[in-house]
Amino acid sequence: MAVDNKSSTVCVAVDTKVYVAVDEATGTNFSQNCVSWRSLDLPTKITSLACTVDTIIVGEQSGVIRLYFDVIKSLDSNRIPAETLINWHQSPLATLQVSRNGESTF
Repeated sequence: MAVDNKSSTVCVAVDTKVYVAVDEATGTNFSQNCVSWRSLDLPTKITSLACTVDTIIVGEQSGVIRLYFDVIKSLDSNRIPAETLINWHQSPLATLQVSRNGESTF
């Protein structure tokens, strides 16, 4: 599970699937009451997860990091989100964190 407090984004990963909470009233990430979930099927098992407003970042057993952009709009339009791969780890990723300048957000 990953939470971005600044944008009220909640993502949950189960095996090879990521669920993102969406506010039905505005079509963006949830804020109050009308929450539904969108799901994204991925090619491999997820070992770590991070998310921001409309970006999902997943770590894999192989060490690959996958970044998915414009997730909610893409899923609502029955399109696959734009994806970028980062390959520099050789071991499974246990945790991921998103920050603008490389510093901890906590």
